Amino acid sequence: MVFLKNNRTTTIRSYISDAAGNYRFSGLDPNADYEVHAEKDDTKSQTHTISSFDSRTDIVINLKLDKKKS
Repeated sequence: MVFLKNNRTTTIRSYISDAAGNYRFSGLDPNADYEVHAEKDDTKSQTHTISSFDSRTDIVINLKLDKKKS
């Protein structure tokens, strides 16, 4: 499961990745910063920040699961 947090509103959206681990969030507010991380069982990836100053329309982030959930 991949989690996306809007840092302005603190709203969290989640998405279940497909069998290959791909995920996609659309309709994001371009004026907000976001944090994204993945979780599965007892593992959690590092949290990555997506800045509102990043003008790319498609952002690819590879989330690697660590051994223990913090």
